[in-house]
Amino acid sequence: MKAGDSLTIDVTAATSVIGGVTVATFTDSAKDAEALKVPFGALPDGTAYAAATHLDVAAQNLAVAIENTGHKEAGS
Repeated sequence: MKAGDSLTIDVTAATSVIGGVTVATFTDSAKDAEALKVPFGALPDGTAYAAATHLDVAAQNLAVAIENTGHKEAGS
């Protein structure tokens, strides 16, 4: 952990369900910002899961986006 790092966890107050996680950090200096965003979704039974993962490393001109879809009941 470094000064200036942040971690944000979004939770819906009425239901206490997680909506997402955001991380902001940097490698060597603040101009080397890195951002990670993970929005959450909910399965039909209410189970929360990471619906996507977005990583952005601007200093290296790198962006990674992963979508997490196609969930189905085990054995289906």
